Amino acid sequence: MNTVAAPVRGAVPARESLSQADTERACFHCGLPVTTGARFGISFDGRMRSLCCAGCEAVARTILDAGLDAYYRERTAAPAVSPAVQKSTLAVDALFDLKGVQSRFVAAPDSRTRSADLYIDGITCSACVWLAESALARQRGVTQASVNQVTHRATVAWNDDETTLATLLGALRRVGGGGEPAAAAPAFAARRQAHRRARIAR
Repeated sequence: MNTVAAPVRGAVPARESLSQADTERACFHCGLPVTTGARFGISFDGRMRSLCCAGCEAVARTILDAGLDAYYRERTAAPAVSPAVQKSTLAVDALFDLKGVQSRFVAAPDSRTRSADLYIDGITCSACVWLAESALARQRGVTQASVNQVTHRATVAWNDDETTLATLLGALRRVGGGGEPAAAAPAFAARRQAHRRARIAR
């Protein structure tokens, strides 16, 4: 049975709640500046909240539709990263389902069980941990899902007949948390840094 504890109510003072501090200039999901006027938005607690892009709108709708709205009430920091997913990212996720690639990152204690340590981007508070754990635990076939707030690492176990690693990575992306196998994280981080330097140099 999958069990994920919800954030403790009352643990975050009301004055620190990002949902209460929401302004029209900041994206309700990621906290980045809204430069698109009223193009993107979502209703939350009886108010329309501004969103900076289609990616944040899709992630926010996914979170609310899945009944995970406690994330917005309990978080104390925003990820400050737009969750827009490029086709190239989805293609990379699919590579992790190839046996030759997966053998480097996934353990197979028996014929059906698979487990992996993942590195998750955007973990800033306990609400982020709860959201990531909930997104993983709700996937069919997942038997274990735990996230460490300090290391940003998740330990996940699943039934290989019911789901795949790419599906689990996709579940994280849909709630705004990019992820990759922990062993591959340094290479991915170096790649992202190189892309940022290239954009600055242009």
